[in-house]
Amino acid sequence: MKNHLLAILLALSTIHNAFAEEPTTMEFINAVPFISIEEHIKVTKKTVAAIQFTDSDKWMMTGTGFLVQGKRNTILVITCLHVIAGALNQKKTLHVGLDTKNGYKRFPVLLAYADPVNDIAILSISSDKSKKSDMPDNSYFGSEAFDVNNEYIVEGRGVLIPGYPLALGMEEGQNHPVVRHAMVAQYTGKDYFLLDGLVSRGNSGSPVIALKGMTGRLIGMVNGFENENINLYDESGQLISMLPYNSGLTRCVTMKEIQKAIDKAKY
Repeated sequence: MKNHLLAILLALSTIHNAFAEEPTTMEFINAVPFISIEEHIKVTKKTVAAIQFTDSDKWMMTGTGFLVQGKRNTILVITCLHVIAGALNQKKTLHVGLDTKNGYKRFPVLLAYADPVNDIAILSISSDKSKKSDMPDNSYFGSEAFDVNNEYIVEGRGVLIPGYPLALGMEEGQNHPVVRHAMVAQYTGKDYFLLDGLVSRGNSGSPVIALKGMTGRLIGMVNGFENENINLYDESGQLISMLPYNSGLTRCVTMKEIQKAIDKAKY
């Protein structure tokens, strides 16, 4: 087994050397995003929460949100506006499910700011109904993790996407998100970028964490995937239907735009 691992590392090193005149050890580590990925996942899983509301006494999930530290040591929940729009239109009270020192609990949240252009919603946890002793401990993104200058959005860089695709991970009052791995596929300097990696319904609002060596940076948020169509024809060759399907390219809004929304939030 050790010999196989050594052979793989030597092969990767050879490939890396072909593209770098003077490679360093740190450059090599950064080129292999799976190194220490288990430690990244342990941390990032604690930063997400399922956005929920009740319907006929049954908890329904609308998407994913992630926790960031706001002003005055408050905790904000970031998600996509389309994730909560339907529930808000129905006058539903939104909640987030979080792991706390006292077990899994659901907290009501209020809309603090909405950016319909970039599909961003900033939610604040209702302080009048939430005890500070119940709040999660050190399980949110601090400002030091924000990539507000888009420096970490590098094509080819590996990223983690924790969330709740197909409502998986929140069954029976539990909080165990699904963590997916992807790669930055395209960034043209605009307010969004593309990932090469599958996401599903429920992943909207998932944070995107760039992997670089032993550190990670919050670079954006998933807000959908690019559709492609399967054309169906009848016996005469006439087009009768176009069925959309997931192309495997995921669209994300940058952390720079999310930070602007956070700055405008009132809570």
